[in-house]
Amino acid sequence: MIGLNITADIRKTERWLTRVQKKAVPKAASMAINRVAITVRKESVRGISKATSLKQKRVREAVVIAVKARRTHLVAVVAARPKGINLIEFVTKGKRVPNAFRRKAGVSAKAWGERKVYKGSFVGRGRNSGKPLVFARTSAQPRPLKTIHGPSIPRTFVQEEINRVMVATASRRWPIEFDRALRFALSRVS
Repeated sequence: MIGLNITADIRKTERWLTRVQKKAVPKAASMAINRVAITVRKESVRGISKATSLKQKRVREAVVIAVKARRTHLVAVVAARPKGINLIEFVTKGKRVPNAFRRKAGVSAKAWGERKVYKGSFVGRGRNSGKPLVFARTSAQPRPLKTIHGPSIPRTFVQEEINRVMVATASRRWPIEFDRALRFALSRVS
């Protein structure tokens, strides 16, 4: 989660405004925070995709704006939904190339930025979805099977490098978005 402390900026701005114009500040702040949250989400999706070798579309489904800012609650939360991602979803070069390759020793997939053979694994169809998934046997018996998962989006989301990018993006975009939103809100009041 990312938090922004915007109280100091709002108080400085309110000093210069008339009583009627002061009502526009919370609306402008909530609009700006929500726009900054969208930009932070976009940058986190890029960073997670690069770190895990997942397609951005797949990461975008897991990284969401969990809470949007309102006039009375000036906080927006960008969060990652916890969900296991099967190894089959990890990308390789080109759009038409399969994500995972079968080998005699197991399945070869590119996760965490490098190609690796997962010994004893194989590609099969999921029981409920019918989609191809990567499985491994848990014993010498044909059943039970376990699915093999790749990097976790929530764990990658909280890594220091990704957090640094998100905080830097929020710090850089906040003054720009707040200025833009305040000008718009004041044009409506005047």
